[in-house]
Amino acid sequence: MLRREEHLRNVVACLKILNTSLSSTNALLRQEYESNLGSLSSVEARTKVLAALDAQTAHGDKLSQSTNIVRYEAEQFRVSDLWHAANVSRQQVFGLRHKVFGVGGGRRLAPGAHGAHGRFNRLQKSIGGEERLVDSFGRTEEEVMEEESLIQDLPSKDARRFIDTIVDGDAEHSSIRPIWLLRFFVGWGARWSARAARNTAASATSASAPDEQKEEATSRDIAMNNSGRSTPSIVISNVEDEESRKTR
Repeated sequence: MLRREEHLRNVVACLKILNTSLSSTNALLRQEYESNLGSLSSVEARTKVLAALDAQTAHGDKLSQSTNIVRYEAEQFRVSDLWHAANVSRQQVFGLRHKVFGVGGGRRLAPGAHGAHGRFNRLQKSIGGEERLVDSFGRTEEEVMEEESLIQDLPSKDARRFIDTIVDGDAEHSSIRPIWLLRFFVGWGARWSARAARNTAASATSASAPDEQKEEATSRDIAMNNSGRSTPSIVISNVEDEESRKTR
C-alpha cells in the first residue's frame, strides 16, 4: 500500500510539472500570437492575392488556348483568297442582274435626278419594283464601298485587280443590253413559222399524191388500149399469109 501511495504521489507531481510547463508554453504562444497578429493579417491578405493570381493564371491559360485556336483558324482564312473565290460569283450576279434589269438602258441621269451623284448615275429596277442608283457595272453604292474596304486587308496592291474602281468619264460597260424579251419573241416567232412551213409542205404533198395516182391510172389505161388494138392486125396478117401460101 505504501508503495502505491508513493507511486501516486510521484505521478501527481509529474502531472503538476507538466501542467505548469504547458501553461507557460501556452502563455508564451498566446503572447507571440498577439504580438504578430498584424503580420498574420497582412500575410492572410497576401495569401488571398496569391490565390487570386493563381486563379487568373489558370483562366489566362484557358484563354491562351482559345486564342491559339482562334489564331490558327484565322490563319486559314486569307482575305485575298476568300475575295478571289467570291469575286467570280459576285461578278456573275452583277452580270445576271445587268442582263435582266439593265442599267436604265445605258442612259446617264443628270446630277440630282432621282438622287444621282458621282458614278451612281444610272437607274435600275429590282425584283420588287423598287428603283436604285447603280454605276456602269450595276453595283450599288453599298456594294462599291464594301469592295473598296477590302483594299486595307489585302496584302499587296496587286489585289486591286479584283476591285473595279471606275470613275466618271470611263468607258461604258461592254455587256449586251437586256434584250431577253426580244429574243423570246423572235425565237417564238421562228418556231411558229417553221411549224407552219412544215404543215404547208405536208398538206401540199398530200394534195399532189392523188393527182399522181390519177395520172398513173390514165397512162395504164392508154397502154392497155394500145395493146388491144395491135393484136387483131397481127392475126389478120397471119391469115393473109396462109391464104397466099395455099394459092401458090
